[in-house]
Amino acid sequence: MKEKTIEYYRFACYWVGMVRELIEKAITLLGSQQKLADACGMKQPSIWQAKDTERCSAELAMAIEKATEGQVTALELRPDLPWPTISETVAAPEPERAAS
Repeated sequence: MKEKTIEYYRFACYWVGMVRELIEKAITLLGSQQKLADACGMKQPSIWQAKDTERCSAELAMAIEKATEGQVTALELRPDLPWPTISETVAAPEPERAAS
């Protein structure tokens, strides 16, 4: 048998139903599939489909992370993609310019 690599474990969430559990967690946090969809700017069937197929788009993963305030992260939902953390994406304030 071939040795299990980091890549094997990186995609393991797709094999054990982890994505479904994470989407269910997001639904519970927001209250319903419809409320999660509204918070994500999506339609409810998109949430149902992601939960049912245990796959979600990168766009939906980012929207769920924002909607749940980081309690469910895009990295957890899509470990196959390189994700910055929310704190890394927050723009630094512009320095004040001196009056000329």
